[in-house]
Amino acid sequence: MIKKINFKSLLSDYAIAGYFVIINVILQLLIPEYGYFRDELYYLTISEKFSFYNLDMLPLTPLYLKLITFFLGNSLNAIHFASSLSGGLSIFFACLITKELGGKKYALILTGIFLQFSAFLVFSSIFTYDGLDFLLWVIVIYLIVRLFKKNDPRLWLSVGVFLGVGLLNKLTILFLGLAIFVCLWFVPQRSFFKNKWIWISGCIGITFIVPYLIWQSQQSWYFIDFAANYAGGISYIASFPEFIWNQILPNNIVSFPVWLTGLILLLFSAKWKQFRFFGFCYLFLFFLFYLIGAKFYFLIPFYTILISVGSIKISDYIDNFGDKKAKVIKFALPIIYIILSMPLLPMFLPVLPVEKFVGYAELLGVDAGVKFENHRLKQLPQYYADRFGWEEMVAEIADVFQKIPQNKKSEFGIITDNWGQAGAVYFYRNKYGLPEPITGHGWFYFETLRTNYFKLKYISIGIPLEKLRNMFKDVRQEGFFTHPYCMPYENNRPVYICEEPKFDPKMYWQVERQMSPHFRRIMIGTGVPKAIEFFHEARQKDSLTIMFSERQMNALGYQYLHDGKLQDAILLFRLNVEVYPESFNVYDSLGEGYMENGQYELAIQYYKKSLELNPKNSNAVEMLKKIKDKINEGQLQIK
Repeated sequence: MIKKINFKSLLSDYAIAGYFVIINVILQLLIPEYGYFRDELYYLTISEKFSFYNLDMLPLTPLYLKLITFFLGNSLNAIHFASSLSGGLSIFFACLITKELGGKKYALILTGIFLQFSAFLVFSSIFTYDGLDFLLWVIVIYLIVRLFKKNDPRLWLSVGVFLGVGLLNKLTILFLGLAIFVCLWFVPQRSFFKNKWIWISGCIGITFIVPYLIWQSQQSWYFIDFAANYAGGISYIASFPEFIWNQILPNNIVSFPVWLTGLILLLFSAKWKQFRFFGFCYLFLFFLFYLIGAKFYFLIPFYTILISVGSIKISDYIDNFGDKKAKVIKFALPIIYIILSMPLLPMFLPVLPVEKFVGYAELLGVDAGVKFENHRLKQLPQYYADRFGWEEMVAEIADVFQKIPQNKKSEFGIITDNWGQAGAVYFYRNKYGLPEPITGHGWFYFETLRTNYFKLKYISIGIPLEKLRNMFKDVRQEGFFTHPYCMPYENNRPVYICEEPKFDPKMYWQVERQMSPHFRRIMIGTGVPKAIEFFHEARQKDSLTIMFSERQMNALGYQYLHDGKLQDAILLFRLNVEVYPESFNVYDSLGEGYMENGQYELAIQYYKKSLELNPKNSNAVEMLKKIKDKINEGQLQIK
């Protein structure tokens, strides 16, 4: 007997929330595509070669992508099914938050529509580990709402589990854990601290990160250096007005009154006193992220509860009108919201041909005032520009590779400047018949060491010529990559063939990350001259020996210089010149050492050598001018 369809179940709260998952997935699969995003190529590589012995990338996102690609392949549609599914599920749980907060069906619908046209739209269209991170944040928020509503402390166990799962994906969920701990002290629910369940929850969450901490300890806590360098160099530090704008526009400026209303109600309304904790959490995270220079989108998942509260307020307000008028408003409001959102849609999704988007972007500014990294932009915002040029770059590398005699090709590898380039080469390698790439950045660095995948000859793209000449005796340009729409720092890149390495490739790989511990111990224990003697003895036995990078030795020389140990500093700078003679900067540093020591003739000699290698070295020009002025004023006499 065929059961009749229960139409009421099709309009249940859970069904309505589920429809937004379906809508989000279908929408992403129907829109046009510009190409693979930089991060997508990276994650595809990691998911294909995933190993728990290399945890530079935490495992959840690569394993999730591995599952999707196993069943659906690695097409753009398959990858964006994965991203849109996690984005849709975030909206699903946001709707459940609205339900738990007492929202009626219309409030659920508003929540879904408001979030459908928000930053979740952007992160549903590109696959990054932020998608799962957002989802896990929203689930934790949902669980705490239920916990507060039911006053059931055992629910803290679920919170701990999902915070722990989040730590298998991205460490930023630690900020959410910190906000929970701090803000709970300022609300009546602080009484939970007297209960064992919240402390057990914390212990559960921390256990998930133990394997990663063990791996990091084995890598000399690499992540700490990475985070410090990223925050200090790559990541854009927004001013306070910029940071506020970065919260308004990406979340859709049209929804600003909605989530602002939600925030105000959570902070000040007596009706929402039970959930005031979430208003405090938002403010805590807002100011914390601003003060530490975090990326604006770290806050995106927390807007779900603000939108939920705002949607409930709107729904309740409309219900105060008569039935007829309320029906008209309820029908018109979502339509008006969608219509008002349409002009901004090209900033969220690649719905325009790229040529038309360039004209559109000229009206708003390339990034519309939303910036999260210090890279220069040209015609497209970064999240679009990073979808162009990858296959063309690999094709150019392949053209160079094909020039190599067939019987010599197996001797060559490919080395790139960053993980984006390496991810592209790995993804397209079979199509173009290329070997696997290596790079000193991110997951690839550790994977190259793990697999011992080193060659003596390389095709290189992106690495500066000066650095290549420090690494190889024979470096010659054989190709050139250019593309009108890719990121400017990826554009106009020569492709080089590099042969005859000056150093052992694996040894060089290791010291790029960390100076030889034995060399450093000798230097600290018995002094700089003894350490240099040890280095020379090692090179006599093996001419390819290397114990430090140019950057490391330069920094060490300046450390000695600033400590007043001028002779030791000069010895270290001279050693750097000896090992890296193609670098203009080593001569500049040696010139400064001699200048500080009053040896102006030698300072002039090395500043001029630095300028010979790099005529744009403004510091050398300035230092030579200072010396010349002193000579003209009679303060110095140079033979």
